[in-house]
Amino acid sequence: MSENLQHQLLAELQHGNKQAVLKRCIDHALSSAYRKETKALVLAMANALYTNDESETVNQLVHEFASLLTSIVKEEVVTHQKTVLKATDISKQYKVGEFSFKTFSFDLKAGSLTGVVGQNGNGKTTLLRMLCGDLLATTGVIDYPLLATNNLDPYAIKQHIGFIPQRIPRWYGVLKDNLVFTLSNLNFSADEIEFRVEVMLKRLGLYDFKEHTWSQISGGYRTRFELAKVLLTKPRILVLDEPLANLDVKAQQTFLQDLRHMAKTEGHPMAVILSSQLLHEVEQVSDDLIFIKNGECLLQSTSEVNNFESNIVEIISTTSYDLILKLSSAIEATLKSENNLYTISCSKNITTKQLLKAMIEADIDILYYRDITNSTKRLF
Repeated sequence: MSENLQHQLLAELQHGNKQAVLKRCIDHALSSAYRKETKALVLAMANALYTNDESETVNQLVHEFASLLTSIVKEEVVTHQKTVLKATDISKQYKVGEFSFKTFSFDLKAGSLTGVVGQNGNGKTTLLRMLCGDLLATTGVIDYPLLATNNLDPYAIKQHIGFIPQRIPRWYGVLKDNLVFTLSNLNFSADEIEFRVEVMLKRLGLYDFKEHTWSQISGGYRTRFELAKVLLTKPRILVLDEPLANLDVKAQQTFLQDLRHMAKTEGHPMAVILSSQLLHEVEQVSDDLIFIKNGECLLQSTSEVNNFESNIVEIISTTSYDLILKLSSAIEATLKSENNLYTISCSKNITTKQLLKAMIEADIDILYYRDITNSTKRLF
């Protein structure tokens, strides 16, 4: 595994973003049982990331890290794709109100990222709170195979689960002190705490805000702070409720890619599950998808999306409705419209590439185009 990771990092360094490669190196180092003598190397990589260094120095640091991977990554690693959480026939019925979360079973595996999508009020938060132990399921069982649940009480189990709610709870004091306090409860030495906190601050872009208070940072940086705090505890399961809500478009992409890489670290792969209404962004990085509507799971896993019997595209166009309807009728497709947004559904015999070509030949002005054939968007 380490040899394969070496090739991946060096290939990405040659063809990709040096800053992205530095992030991956730091993630693997922090998640693994690295030797004390590698601290200087990890800190140098964190400094290069913080200063946005694109010089030859970065190449040297990554090559040095890659050569040490065998000794950095601990021998007893949790195998990727091994089940971390197993939910069997779980449901939730509230005493007040009509909403209920219907019976549902699924697994979370180490090194995987699972997206939970659906409209507000349909049960996403209910599901996540049951998984992290904040809400007791009415029926069913949630097992944590890698945590030896027979020997652990519910409180001990929760120590292995990191939960970041949509509304970040207020904290007091300055940002760095809160991270130091988190690690001080885990029996690390003062030097180790200082090292880990500094690297994490630089890894997540928080270093310039380390002396800031709650009221001095934005909602997006509060989310990053919560992620830093949770990651320092090295959870086996990471649960995030609408983490993209307070992030701008660029930060959303960065955040999701960071989560994906952190989940798949070699020394400490995590099972990551997050909810969001940003379907396209989440679908791009998720290994599995759970679609929830009215408290019921209508789809589970990305493979199910590929079994639909029609191809569907969305377009935004200023062309007249009559002309788009004429084209749809000619190719025996169905058309739905809402203002200037059109959804065109055709049989599997007509590919979305052929459909796009037909629209261009019909001189239809296309301001926006998206193939949602394999997207949960078609279920809304």
